[in-house]
Amino acid sequence: MSRIRLRIVLWGLPLLFASLFCLASADEKDVDGKVRQWITDLGHRRFVIRQTAYEHLLKLGEPAFPQLEQIAKTGTSEQRYRAREIIRLVHWRTLHSGLVALSRQKDEQLDLEEGMWLISLIVDPKVQREPLQRQLDQMAKDVRARLGKQVDPARAEPEVVIDALVAVLKDKYQLAGAHSNYDHPDNSSLDRVLSKKKGLPIMLSHIAVSVANRLKLPIVGCPLPGRYMIKYDGARAPAGSPKDDIIIDPFGDWKILTQEGILEVIPRFDPESGLVPSSRHEVISRMLRNLAADFEATGQQEKAADTMKLLLLF
Repeated sequence: MSRIRLRIVLWGLPLLFASLFCLASADEKDVDGKVRQWITDLGHRRFVIRQTAYEHLLKLGEPAFPQLEQIAKTGTSEQRYRAREIIRLVHWRTLHSGLVALSRQKDEQLDLEEGMWLISLIVDPKVQREPLQRQLDQMAKDVRARLGKQVDPARAEPEVVIDALVAVLKDKYQLAGAHSNYDHPDNSSLDRVLSKKKGLPIMLSHIAVSVANRLKLPIVGCPLPGRYMIKYDGARAPAGSPKDDIIIDPFGDWKILTQEGILEVIPRFDPESGLVPSSRHEVISRMLRNLAADFEATGQQEKAADTMKLLLLF
Protein backbone atom coordinates (compact mmCIF):
# COMPACT_ATOMS: atom_id res chain seq x y z
CA MET A 1 0.00 0.00 0.00
CA SER A 2 1.41 3.41 -0.93
CA ARG A 3 2.09 6.02 1.75
CA ILE A 4 -0.64 8.29 0.38
CA ARG A 5 -3.24 5.55 0.51
CA LEU A 6 -2.08 4.55 4.01
CA ARG A 7 -2.47 8.15 5.22
CA ILE A 8 -5.96 8.33 3.78
CA VAL A 9 -6.89 5.10 5.57
CA LEU A 10 -5.40 6.30 8.88
CA TRP A 11 -7.12 9.69 8.60
CA GLY A 12 -10.39 7.89 8.00
CA LEU A 13 -10.16 5.64 11.09
CA PRO A 14 -11.24 8.28 13.63
CA LEU A 15 -14.27 9.09 11.48
CA LEU A 16 -15.11 5.39 11.25
CA PHE A 17 -14.88 4.91 15.02
CA ALA A 18 -16.91 8.06 15.62
CA SER A 19 -19.58 6.80 13.24
CA LEU A 20 -19.71 3.42 14.97
CA PHE A 21 -19.95 5.13 18.36
CA CYS A 22 -22.79 7.31 17.15
CA LEU A 23 -24.61 4.27 15.77
CA ALA A 24 -24.22 2.45 19.10
CA SER A 25 -25.41 5.53 21.00
CA ALA A 26 -28.35 5.89 18.64
CA ASP A 27 -29.26 2.23 19.16
CA GLU A 28 -29.11 2.67 22.95
CA LYS A 29 -31.28 5.78 22.79
CA ASP A 30 -33.73 3.95 20.55
CA VAL A 31 -33.96 1.07 23.05
CA ASP A 32 -34.35 3.52 25.97
CA GLY A 33 -37.13 5.29 24.08
CA LYS A 34 -38.94 2.02 23.42
CA VAL A 35 -38.59 0.97 27.06
CA ARG A 36 -40.04 4.29 28.22
CA GLN A 37 -42.99 3.86 25.87
CA TRP A 38 -43.60 0.25 26.92
CA ILE A 39 -43.46 1.23 30.58
CA THR A 40 -45.97 4.01 29.93
CA ASP A 41 -48.15 1.47 28.15
CA LEU A 42 -48.08 -0.83 31.20
CA GLY A 43 -50.67 1.53 32.67
CA HIS A 44 -52.77 1.92 29.49
CA ARG A 45 -56.53 1.55 29.87
CA ARG A 46 -56.67 -1.03 27.06
CA PHE A 47 -55.61 -4.54 28.08
CA VAL A 48 -54.15 -5.46 24.70
CA ILE A 49 -51.74 -2.50 24.83
CA ARG A 50 -50.78 -3.25 28.45
CA GLN A 51 -50.17 -6.89 27.60
CA THR A 52 -48.16 -6.14 24.46
CA ALA A 53 -45.88 -3.79 26.41
CA TYR A 54 -45.55 -6.39 29.17
CA GLU A 55 -44.45 -9.05 26.67
CA HIS A 56 -41.92 -6.71 25.00
CA LEU A 57 -40.34 -5.84 28.36
CA LEU A 58 -40.29 -9.46 29.46
CA LYS A 59 -38.49 -10.42 26.25
CA LEU A 60 -35.97 -7.57 26.56
CA GLY A 61 -35.14 -8.54 30.14
CA GLU A 62 -32.32 -6.97 32.14
CA PRO A 63 -31.64 -3.90 29.92
CA ALA A 64 -35.08 -2.65 30.99
CA PHE A 65 -34.42 -3.14 34.72
CA PRO A 66 -33.27 0.42 35.64
CA GLN A 67 -36.50 1.91 34.34
CA LEU A 68 -38.62 -0.98 35.61
CA GLU A 69 -37.17 -0.66 39.11
CA GLN A 70 -37.97 3.05 39.12
CA ILE A 71 -41.56 2.63 37.94
CA ALA A 72 -42.03 -0.24 40.43
CA LYS A 73 -41.69 2.44 43.14
CA THR A 74 -43.36 5.47 41.55
CA GLY A 75 -45.84 4.24 38.93
CA THR A 76 -49.54 3.53 39.04
CA SER A 77 -50.70 0.42 40.85
CA GLU A 78 -50.92 -1.42 37.48
CA GLN A 79 -47.43 -0.30 36.44
CA ARG A 80 -45.95 -1.21 39.82
CA TYR A 81 -47.49 -4.67 39.77
CA ARG A 82 -46.45 -5.45 36.20
CA ALA A 83 -42.92 -4.04 36.63
CA ARG A 84 -42.32 -6.19 39.72
CA GLU A 85 -43.71 -9.22 37.93
CA ILE A 86 -41.45 -8.69 34.89
CA ILE A 87 -38.37 -8.37 37.11
CA ARG A 88 -39.34 -11.49 39.07
CA LEU A 89 -39.95 -13.56 35.94
CA VAL A 90 -36.71 -12.48 34.24
CA HIS A 91 -34.76 -13.42 37.38
CA TRP A 92 -36.59 -16.74 37.53
CA ARG A 93 -35.75 -17.38 33.87
CA THR A 94 -32.05 -16.79 34.58
CA LEU A 95 -32.12 -19.04 37.63
CA HIS A 96 -34.12 -21.80 36.02
CA SER A 97 -32.11 -21.96 32.80
CA GLY A 98 -28.81 -21.83 34.72
CA LEU A 99 -29.75 -24.62 37.10
CA VAL A 100 -31.24 -26.72 34.30
CA ALA A 101 -27.91 -26.48 32.48
CA LEU A 102 -26.02 -27.47 35.65
CA SER A 103 -28.33 -30.39 36.40
CA ARG A 104 -27.62 -31.85 32.97
CA GLN A 105 -23.84 -31.74 33.33
CA LYS A 106 -21.83 -34.79 34.29
CA ASP A 107 -20.91 -34.61 37.94
CA GLU A 108 -17.17 -34.17 37.41
CA GLN A 109 -17.84 -31.29 35.00
CA LEU A 110 -20.41 -29.45 37.10
CA ASP A 111 -19.27 -25.92 38.00
CA LEU A 112 -20.01 -25.72 41.72
CA GLU A 113 -19.12 -22.04 41.94
CA GLU A 114 -21.68 -21.21 39.28
CA GLY A 115 -24.20 -23.20 41.29
CA MET A 116 -23.38 -21.24 44.45
CA TRP A 117 -23.69 -17.98 42.53
CA LEU A 118 -27.09 -18.99 41.14
CA ILE A 119 -28.27 -19.90 44.64
CA SER A 120 -27.09 -16.45 45.80
CA LEU A 121 -29.39 -14.95 43.14
CA ILE A 122 -32.40 -16.49 44.88
CA VAL A 123 -31.55 -14.38 47.94
CA ASP A 124 -30.47 -11.26 46.01
CA PRO A 125 -31.13 -11.10 42.24
CA LYS A 126 -28.49 -8.38 41.76
CA VAL A 127 -25.48 -10.47 42.77
CA GLN A 128 -22.76 -10.58 40.11
CA ARG A 129 -20.55 -13.63 39.74
CA GLU A 130 -17.25 -11.89 38.95
CA PRO A 131 -16.81 -10.15 42.33
CA LEU A 132 -17.38 -13.47 44.09
CA GLN A 133 -14.71 -15.12 41.97
CA ARG A 134 -12.29 -12.27 42.67
CA GLN A 135 -12.76 -12.70 46.42
CA LEU A 136 -12.07 -16.44 46.20
CA ASP A 137 -9.06 -15.76 43.97
CA GLN A 138 -7.66 -13.36 46.56
CA MET A 139 -8.15 -15.87 49.36
CA ALA A 140 -6.15 -18.42 47.38
CA LYS A 141 -3.40 -15.84 46.79
CA ASP A 142 -3.29 -15.15 50.52
CA VAL A 143 -2.89 -18.85 51.31
CA ARG A 144 -0.10 -19.12 48.74
CA ALA A 145 1.61 -16.04 50.20
CA ARG A 146 1.41 -17.48 53.71
CA LEU A 147 3.07 -20.68 52.53
CA GLY A 148 5.88 -18.70 50.90
CA LYS A 149 6.88 -18.06 47.32
CA GLN A 150 9.16 -21.09 47.16
CA VAL A 151 6.44 -23.54 48.28
CA ASP A 152 4.21 -25.35 45.80
CA PRO A 153 0.92 -25.85 47.69
CA ALA A 154 0.17 -29.09 45.84
CA ARG A 155 3.50 -30.57 47.00
CA ALA A 156 3.59 -29.14 50.51
CA GLU A 157 3.10 -31.19 53.67
CA PRO A 158 -0.66 -31.61 54.30
CA GLU A 159 -0.53 -30.21 57.85
CA VAL A 160 1.40 -27.15 56.67
CA VAL A 161 -1.17 -26.50 53.94
CA ILE A 162 -4.10 -26.95 56.34
CA ASP A 163 -2.54 -24.54 58.86
CA ALA A 164 -2.16 -21.90 56.13
CA LEU A 165 -5.69 -22.41 54.79
CA VAL A 166 -7.29 -22.19 58.25
CA ALA A 167 -5.18 -19.18 59.20
CA VAL A 168 -6.37 -17.27 56.13
CA LEU A 169 -10.06 -18.24 56.19
CA LYS A 170 -10.54 -18.14 59.97
CA ASP A 171 -8.12 -15.46 61.14
CA LYS A 172 -7.71 -13.09 58.20
CA TYR A 173 -11.21 -13.33 56.70
CA GLN A 174 -12.92 -14.24 60.00
CA LEU A 175 -15.29 -16.76 58.41
CA ALA A 176 -17.31 -18.50 61.11
CA GLY A 177 -20.45 -20.49 61.77
CA ALA A 178 -23.77 -18.64 61.93
CA HIS A 179 -24.78 -19.86 65.37
CA SER A 180 -27.06 -17.02 66.46
CA ASN A 181 -29.29 -16.87 63.34
CA TYR A 182 -28.75 -20.30 61.82
CA ASP A 183 -32.03 -20.34 59.84
CA HIS A 184 -31.56 -17.01 58.05
CA PRO A 185 -31.43 -17.25 54.21
CA ASP A 186 -28.27 -15.11 54.15
CA ASN A 187 -26.36 -18.06 55.58
CA SER A 188 -27.04 -20.05 52.40
CA SER A 189 -25.86 -17.32 50.01
CA LEU A 190 -22.20 -17.27 48.94
CA ASP A 191 -22.41 -13.50 48.44
CA ARG A 192 -23.85 -12.83 51.91
CA VAL A 193 -21.53 -15.29 53.66
CA LEU A 194 -18.47 -13.62 52.12
CA SER A 195 -19.72 -10.16 53.12
CA LYS A 196 -21.14 -10.96 56.57
CA LYS A 197 -18.49 -13.58 57.49
CA LYS A 198 -21.10 -16.02 58.83
CA GLY A 199 -22.58 -19.08 57.16
CA LEU A 200 -23.92 -22.61 57.30
CA PRO A 201 -21.49 -25.55 57.52
CA ILE A 202 -21.83 -26.44 53.83
CA MET A 203 -21.22 -22.86 52.67
CA LEU A 204 -18.10 -22.42 54.81
CA SER A 205 -16.88 -25.84 53.66
CA HIS A 206 -17.27 -25.11 49.97
CA ILE A 207 -15.65 -21.72 50.24
CA ALA A 208 -12.66 -23.66 51.57
CA VAL A 209 -12.99 -26.24 48.77
CA SER A 210 -13.13 -23.47 46.13
CA VAL A 211 -9.98 -21.85 47.53
CA ALA A 212 -8.26 -25.25 47.71
CA ASN A 213 -9.16 -26.04 44.11
CA ARG A 214 -7.32 -22.91 42.97
CA LEU A 215 -4.21 -24.26 44.72
CA LYS A 216 -4.69 -27.84 43.48
CA LEU A 217 -5.14 -29.14 47.02
CA PRO A 218 -7.04 -32.42 47.57
CA ILE A 219 -9.64 -30.95 49.93
CA VAL A 220 -13.21 -32.21 49.57
CA GLY A 221 -16.58 -31.63 51.20
CA CYS A 222 -18.12 -34.40 53.28
CA PRO A 223 -21.81 -34.61 54.26
CA LEU A 224 -22.39 -35.71 57.82
CA PRO A 225 -25.73 -36.08 59.61
CA GLY A 226 -26.81 -32.57 60.61
CA ARG A 227 -23.36 -31.17 59.78
CA TYR A 228 -20.95 -30.69 56.91
CA MET A 229 -17.16 -30.79 57.08
CA ILE A 230 -14.12 -30.91 54.84
CA LYS A 231 -11.17 -33.25 54.71
CA TYR A 232 -7.72 -33.30 53.20
CA ASP A 233 -7.85 -36.51 51.19
CA GLY A 234 -4.79 -38.39 52.42
CA ALA A 235 -4.94 -40.81 49.50
CA ARG A 236 -3.96 -37.90 47.24
CA ALA A 237 -1.26 -36.44 49.48
CA PRO A 238 2.10 -35.74 47.80
CA ALA A 239 4.74 -38.46 47.74
CA GLY A 240 6.52 -38.91 51.06
CA SER A 241 3.68 -37.39 53.10
CA PRO A 242 1.40 -39.26 55.53
CA LYS A 243 -1.64 -40.75 53.81
CA ASP A 244 -4.05 -40.09 56.66
CA ASP A 245 -7.12 -37.92 56.11
CA ILE A 246 -7.24 -34.60 57.99
CA ILE A 247 -10.77 -33.64 59.07
CA ILE A 248 -11.68 -29.96 59.56
CA ASP A 249 -14.93 -28.61 61.00
CA PRO A 250 -15.37 -25.08 59.54
CA PHE A 251 -18.62 -24.50 61.45
CA GLY A 252 -16.90 -25.57 64.68
CA ASP A 253 -14.26 -22.82 64.65
CA TRP A 254 -12.23 -24.59 61.94
CA LYS A 255 -10.98 -27.20 64.39
CA ILE A 256 -9.03 -30.22 63.18
CA LEU A 257 -10.85 -33.28 64.52
CA THR A 258 -9.75 -36.77 65.35
CA GLN A 259 -12.24 -39.60 64.87
CA GLU A 260 -13.05 -39.30 68.57
CA GLY A 261 -13.62 -35.58 68.09
CA ILE A 262 -16.10 -36.26 65.30
CA LEU A 263 -18.03 -38.59 67.58
CA GLU A 264 -18.29 -35.81 70.17
CA VAL A 265 -19.95 -33.60 67.54
CA ILE A 266 -22.02 -36.37 65.94
CA PRO A 267 -22.62 -39.35 68.27
CA ARG A 268 -23.07 -42.81 66.75
CA PHE A 269 -21.43 -41.69 63.50
CA ASP A 270 -18.93 -44.07 61.87
CA PRO A 271 -15.94 -42.00 60.70
CA GLU A 272 -14.35 -45.07 59.11
CA SER A 273 -17.09 -45.43 56.50
CA GLY A 274 -19.06 -42.17 56.71
CA LEU A 275 -16.55 -39.58 55.53
CA VAL A 276 -17.35 -39.96 51.85
CA PRO A 277 -17.09 -36.84 49.65
CA SER A 278 -20.32 -35.37 48.27
CA SER A 279 -21.01 -35.52 44.59
CA ARG A 280 -21.38 -32.05 43.09
CA HIS A 281 -25.04 -32.62 42.32
CA GLU A 282 -25.56 -33.56 45.97
CA VAL A 283 -23.87 -30.34 47.10
CA ILE A 284 -26.22 -28.17 45.03
CA SER A 285 -29.24 -30.20 46.18
CA ARG A 286 -28.28 -29.82 49.84
CA MET A 287 -27.68 -26.07 49.46
CA LEU A 288 -31.07 -25.60 47.79
CA ARG A 289 -32.78 -27.72 50.45
CA ASN A 290 -31.15 -25.63 53.18
CA LEU A 291 -32.25 -22.39 51.53
CA ALA A 292 -35.83 -23.60 51.11
CA ALA A 293 -35.89 -24.48 54.82
CA ASP A 294 -34.44 -21.04 55.67
CA PHE A 295 -37.18 -19.27 53.70
CA GLU A 296 -39.79 -21.47 55.38
CA ALA A 297 -38.40 -20.71 58.83
CA THR A 298 -38.43 -16.96 58.19
CA GLY A 299 -41.98 -16.93 56.82
CA GLN A 300 -41.08 -16.40 53.15
CA GLN A 301 -43.42 -19.06 51.80
CA GLU A 302 -43.36 -18.01 48.13
CA LYS A 303 -39.57 -18.05 47.98
CA ALA A 304 -39.52 -21.39 49.80
CA ALA A 305 -41.87 -22.84 47.17
CA ASP A 306 -39.82 -21.40 44.28
CA THR A 307 -36.62 -22.83 45.76
CA MET A 308 -38.22 -26.26 46.08
CA LYS A 309 -39.15 -26.10 42.38
CA LEU A 310 -35.50 -25.47 41.55
CA LEU A 311 -34.45 -28.31 43.86
CA LEU A 312 -36.60 -30.71 41.82
CA LEU A 313 -34.27 -30.11 38.86
CA PHE A 314 -31.62 -32.06 40.77
